[in-house]
Amino acid sequence: MLSEPQLTRLRDAIVTRLRDPSATHDGLRSVLHDVAAEARTRSLRPEELIVSLKTVLAQVGSARFPAAPEEQRRLQEWLVTTCIHAYFSKE
Repeated sequence: MLSEPQLTRLRDAIVTRLRDPSATHDGLRSVLHDVAAEARTRSLRPEELIVSLKTVLAQVGSARFPAAPEEQRRLQEWLVTTCIHAYFSKE
């Protein structure tokens, strides 16, 4: 699984994004790239990374920020897509 420091960074970035949906995705995108890099280094499969990502989102999303279901779905889709792109990127 992902390290606790990376999970904490991911939680914090998602919370920041949920608090201000109009903010850019730059900070969250950067964290997702770091998380994906760690996942590759630790030989996590992409599906394991997605499960971790969805677990963190579920923990912080529904409990702290009861956003509209449609908005939560869009954010989840963006997170998964961005993370998968980062996981398979050559950067």
